[in-house]
Amino acid sequence: MFDAGAEDEATRKKVLLLIRSQRRVRGFVTCVDEGQCTIRSGCGEFKFDKRSVKVNKNHPLREPQVGDACEFRLSHSIPPTAVSIRISVPKQHSAEAIRTCYTLLDEACGPMSPLIYQLPSADLRHSICILSVVTRIQDNITEGSLLRGLDKIAEISQAVAKGVFPDDAGGLKGTSQVGSLMSTLPESHRNVVVQAILFRSSELLSIPMQVDEPEIPTTEMDFDLYFRKAAGSQSFAISRPIFEHLGLTELADGADTCAPGMLMLKAHNIRTHTITWPQKSSSSSSLECLHHQICNALQHLPPALCYVSMLKHDDALFSFVSIPVILSACTLYVLWGSHSALHRGGGLSRVEASKILNLRYPSLLVTYLRDATIRLRGSVDAAHPRADYLLSLLGESLAILDKDIAGLKTG
Repeated sequence: MFDAGAEDEATRKKVLLLIRSQRRVRGFVTCVDEGQCTIRSGCGEFKFDKRSVKVNKNHPLREPQVGDACEFRLSHSIPPTAVSIRISVPKQHSAEAIRTCYTLLDEACGPMSPLIYQLPSADLRHSICILSVVTRIQDNITEGSLLRGLDKIAEISQAVAKGVFPDDAGGLKGTSQVGSLMSTLPESHRNVVVQAILFRSSELLSIPMQVDEPEIPTTEMDFDLYFRKAAGSQSFAISRPIFEHLGLTELADGADTCAPGMLMLKAHNIRTHTITWPQKSSSSSSLECLHHQICNALQHLPPALCYVSMLKHDDALFSFVSIPVILSACTLYVLWGSHSALHRGGGLSRVEASKILNLRYPSLLVTYLRDATIRLRGSVDAAHPRADYLLSLLGESLAILDKDIAGLKTG
């Protein structure tokens, strides 16, 4: 529930702005118990009175139910409540499955989960929720030793193909509800989700291994292949329901659905030093190795932006895909030339990350990334051995931002 003492400053400001502007907020019903009706949105969870729900002309006698997508305004009361609620009547979903799966989603995605709450349809939202939870389960199983997780990954694949899901998989409680929620999806969405899960499982199982650990990449080609299987396959899987929702069958020129995931995990890897590649040699400094890794990661920014440009006509989908891309790119920008990046914990500050997460319109997201790209381009030393390659990547990214991602909503 919204509590001014419990939420961070950015969320409080966002809620106050919504109250003053009376803009409608997207969310979904999480509870309809007597005296305890609640709606969850990207800026928190709010109580509501059933008398605040507008009558649906097609279903005049229908009561709001758990899982219903809705739009609402926030009252001026303290604490604020949801009012003027418009319910979109969906297909029936299991209330327990929804509660469990979205609790698992919060655990899996943390601050990124509100982006999923804002997605435009219940079927798409549930599909992305399922895939996000399953990819976290797969990662939990393979963490530490992929070899020891082979049987469990194969077991999950077989269960998913049958339309069920094992309980307490990957150390998470209640995962059997994933199968329950999946069974309520329309057949087209369910098939896409199942195929995406099986695809990522096959990619994880095909990663080269030593005796009991994944093989550490030793060349740039191995490095890219490792991350394409581990992270690119996750990004590709999550893109499948999006394509189904939008009716897309082909990628735009230069776009790569694997690129956002590879950019995100490589940026995270550089910050945490999970895989230190290329190895420092007598002829190279630690900073040179860092720059090599940053350029290797930023090669995925142009194809990621091309993919993002395909979603520019849907604000919620655009934000869902673009915000992680922008966070990762700006993290890499900060790390370039930063000696603090040679130690764990470098990158964007929490304040800057929170600012990006709370930008309201797609145009503001694009402007933020464009300005950050221009700043980095102006600070690159032309004598740096990787300057030409970095500048070409930044120039290509700016061209996409200015040409392909244009005319976005500003208010």
